[in-house]
Amino acid sequence: MHLVLDKGCFVTGQLYTALSRVRDFTNFSLDRPIHITEALNSPQVVEFYEKTFSYSNGMF
Repeated sequence: MHLVLDKGCFVTGQLYTALSRVRDFTNFSLDRPIHITEALNSPQVVEFYEKTFSYSNGMF
């Protein structure tokens, strides 16, 4: 599987969805390195994560 990132991700979850389709990394390749700025997060997901896994709620 060859993943073409071209000009990058433009929708939240796009990179995750593409990578989640990979079932075998043996023959996996990218057309270029992934940049951290392409890992676009949904504000709703960030809010959920912060509420669920915050240090202030005693979970850690």
